[in-house]
Amino acid sequence: MPLALQQVQRDRAVEGLGIKVWDACHPLAVQQRMWDAIRDLRYVSDPATTPAGTPSAPPSM
Repeated sequence: MPLALQQVQRDRAVEGLGIKVWDACHPLAVQQRMWDAIRDLRYVSDPATTPAGTPSAPPSM
């Protein structure tokens, strides 16, 4: 996490708040490469079972 975001995270933690960063918009080919490298459903979805139309899969035609 970049330093500026770390500072905001620390500042907001005092108030019981925080930052959540979502990374979900990428081509199916990238999804496959991440799955091949990690294969852990806690971190990346299996592209073979990811429904079309989700952010990590191209929309169906």
